[in-house]
Amino acid sequence: MKKLLTIVLASVLVVAFVAPAMAMHFEMNGQMRVRSWYLDNYWPKLTDGNQKGDFEFVDQRFRTTLTWGLTENVFLKARADINEGFWGARIGVPSESVETDPVTGQINRVILPNTTAAKTPIAFDHMYMQFVWPGVPMTFVIGRQDVTWGSKILAGADPRDRLKIVYKLGGVALGLAYDKNAESFQNELIGAGSDNRNYIAFAVTNVAAWKLGVLYILNKDETTLGTPIPFGVGAGIARDRTLNMFDVFANGAIGPVSIKSELAFATGDASAPEAEIDRDGFLAYVGGFFNAGMINAGLEFAYAKGNDTGLDNSGVLKMDQHSAYNSIIHFNGLDFPGYDNLYMNLNGSPGVPAGNAPGADQNFANAISLKGTVTASPTERLTLIGAVIWAERDEVLANVDKAMGWEFDAIGVYNIYDNLAWTFGIGYLSAGDFYTNDDGTSVDDPWGFMNRIEVKF
Repeated sequence: MKKLLTIVLASVLVVAFVAPAMAMHFEMNGQMRVRSWYLDNYWPKLTDGNQKGDFEFVDQRFRTTLTWGLTENVFLKARADINEGFWGARIGVPSESVETDPVTGQINRVILPNTTAAKTPIAFDHMYMQFVWPGVPMTFVIGRQDVTWGSKILAGADPRDRLKIVYKLGGVALGLAYDKNAESFQNELIGAGSDNRNYIAFAVTNVAAWKLGVLYILNKDETTLGTPIPFGVGAGIARDRTLNMFDVFANGAIGPVSIKSELAFATGDASAPEAEIDRDGFLAYVGGFFNAGMINAGLEFAYAKGNDTGLDNSGVLKMDQHSAYNSIIHFNGLDFPGYDNLYMNLNGSPGVPAGNAPGADQNFANAISLKGTVTASPTERLTLIGAVIWAERDEVLANVDKAMGWEFDAIGVYNIYDNLAWTFGIGYLSAGDFYTNDDGTSVDDPWGFMNRIEVKF
């Protein structure tokens, strides 16, 4: 597989050099970044006391975007991430599980090592064709593509396998799309797999200084778990989940204040032989940003409905992990279990409310939060950012505190050259009583700092 990917990339580069001779319009741009992180008091203290609370790592990514203009109305586009991952030959990215004490019966959290390859040689996360239908203002986009929407709250910077059709009607863009989120032919063969897809309709327009949009998504997830009787294990468990999602956004300005806002809600159900569950979710975001020249200020509000059942209704809607509502500690969107995620993924464990499954940080879920930001540019090349973030849980289990605490971040961005920037930052979370160790004691306040060097071309 690695050799095949290398051949593909080599072929792409060959085309890049010969394209001008073929009268083909070709563009290539991208960036490379290297980041270092140190996070202290980050992992929860386990009952056995063996878990280290701090860690540090360095990761990197080389990303290139390629565009071939075959004709005026036909394009091929691709984006490749090359050698993305952590420094080191191999790395253990820990995951979580639970174990029951054979004597006391207490459910304890355990961190499991998961040694995986440190870097991905080549991964194409965008690869699609785009063309305009002759004589009609209708654009087709087919393949793996970016599905960013609105203020990047429901969906931001996410690649997805999609067919999208956009029709321009005056100043309004009307669209239909079909996503394939998961496919498994095992559904028909051994009764284990998933068929998950989205049917989408949307409209976007500009009114004065505002960009407005409305979106509808029908998500169907038909999953079979287990092996059917003919294969000797059992009849399997069929699960059919339906979710209707609605989203509206409005981005614009009122005088010197720019506004970003988005509202989403969802309703549906999940049926299985053992139960039928109503599902619902709600997301709200509004941010105002005041530009006063050298100094700018922003105030943002974010809310994601929670649920304390731990069933399919939990976390129906949560902010995209690539959304702009982020921070160094709480909502960092990194590709390992984030701080908030660590305390939300064990249903029914002592002091731990139901929430997301173990895995990468899910950013903002089951929470209400305010964020204030001040940005200053003392020189042409230096930008300083200060942020204060308050958050609490929306819903928790009985006798669990909602307070998530206050976070304080300080970030600087220095443009060494026009295309080379150094970003550095430090964050500190005064952790609320929602966060506890396995033994019920209060956590030590987490803090961390990061550096990023990024070159663009």
